Amino acid sequence: MENTPNPTELNFCVVADWQIPDDNLTHLAEHLVAENPEFVVIPGDLVMAKGADPAPWDAFFERIRPLTEAGIPLRPIPGNHDFDGDFDAARKQWLERLEQYVPGFFYSFDAAPAHFIGLCVTPLSYSVLNEEFDLPEGRMSQLEWFTRDLERSRNAPWRFVYHHEPGTAFCRLDAPNDGPGLPEISECVEPLAWREGIDLVFRGHQHFYERTYPVNPVSRVRDDSRGTAFITLGGGCNAYRPVDAEDAVPQWFDAVIAVHQMHYLKIKLTDETLTAEAKNLAGEIFDRFTIRKHPDGSRDWEGLPPAPIFLVNNQPQSY
Repeated sequence: MENTPNPTELNFCVVADWQIPDDNLTHLAEHLVAENPEFVVIPGDLVMAKGADPAPWDAFFERIRPLTEAGIPLRPIPGNHDFDGDFDAARKQWLERLEQYVPGFFYSFDAAPAHFIGLCVTPLSYSVLNEEFDLPEGRMSQLEWFTRDLERSRNAPWRFVYHHEPGTAFCRLDAPNDGPGLPEISECVEPLAWREGIDLVFRGHQHFYERTYPVNPVSRVRDDSRGTAFITLGGGCNAYRPVDAEDAVPQWFDAVIAVHQMHYLKIKLTDETLTAEAKNLAGEIFDRFTIRKHPDGSRDWEGLPPAPIFLVNNQPQSY
């Protein structure tokens, strides 16, 4: 992908964990339609699958009809609940029900001025990053494919990675119902994304909003100029996690944590500038930030608070 001489605009939205098909999901779809995005990135958990049973998928598509009727494409990758029930049957159904939107469990695509890489990290095989797949380029593991895709996309002005379960290093993991993060994400994906200059990593699984400061995941220090920011966007679900808000008290790497509200992230890009707004279903903007990219890959940020912001029901909390 080559840089273009004139700025190219791109608008898209991001939100994970859509798996409870009640009226709130329709409200979310209506809000997304109102943002007029070119597509919606979904870091996993579209449904709570039941193997080969089509009912969860039927309910999902019924609830998100505002999106499909508006012709807004989905760009999902699987989460753990998308493979519930009989594992092989659920994986087959995921591919069949989403074949109009995605080519497989993991993939990448270009939307000028950005390159997107969606990874399947749900841990229901021995090690999904090392499981081998027959791909057009040959038989290889997802980790090998990811490495090659990063190398091929180095000329893209912006690059984003998205997956479902977070790593163990830069996410709140105290909610017992969600389980621990995946060590191989923090051991492999996060350092590789940082070394390659990935701008943002989107993930789900935890049903709240969390934006980290830009960090170096190798030395595990904050780095506002060269660091990668990780954003958890489990806002499509009203089964809020953590149930006890005190379990989400920020750590050193957290810029903003917001719990107990459905939400999504709206992003607008040009060749040099990214602007983002996190919104709840009341239409309130509870987080915003801007990144300006320099030719050498360094970044200037607006929206890095001097101390972490902690919101419960969109109300500031002390901690």
